[in-house]
Amino acid sequence: MVASYNYTLKYPEDERYHELDNEARVWRVYVDEATAFDTDMVGKLSESLDILLILAGLFSAVLTTFLAWTSQSLSQDYTQLSASYLIDHAGPSKYIPANTNSTVVIQAVLLPSRAFLSPVPHPAIPDLWINGLWFTSLTISLSVALFAVLAKQWLCQYISITTGTPRK
Repeated sequence: MVASYNYTLKYPEDERYHELDNEARVWRVYVDEATAFDTDMVGKLSESLDILLILAGLFSAVLTTFLAWTSQSLSQDYTQLSASYLIDHAGPSKYIPANTNSTVVIQAVLLPSRAFLSPVPHPAIPDLWINGLWFTSLTISLSVALFAVLAKQWLCQYISITTGTPRK
């Protein structure tokens, strides 16, 4: 939007040979036109950033829901882990004679029987990849939202400096 002023009526005509002085009509017209252009540009950019913020918020909300559901596959199954520990400690009884030295007693008590250990379950590789990609996309989405908010603040600061009026 270009300012639609009749500058010949708005500003008085300059004296001859003073058309380019600091207070000449050309500079006042330039300031009016630049202010109108900047206001229009900032308004359009602000609207675009509003749309970007809404989309980033919706995308982050959907991703958070998926992550809450699938990140459970990354944690250990505590039922299976408890069963693994019970199998390990329910192995053959370790009879320690009274005349043995203390290092053998400590080894017999602290070191479990490896024959009865069941492997501790780990998350599957596809689960790790899927959750990693979703965490990455959530990080990018939240970063975009942060930069959009910073850009909106910069635009508000810019328009308040260029026009001299505070903008909400």
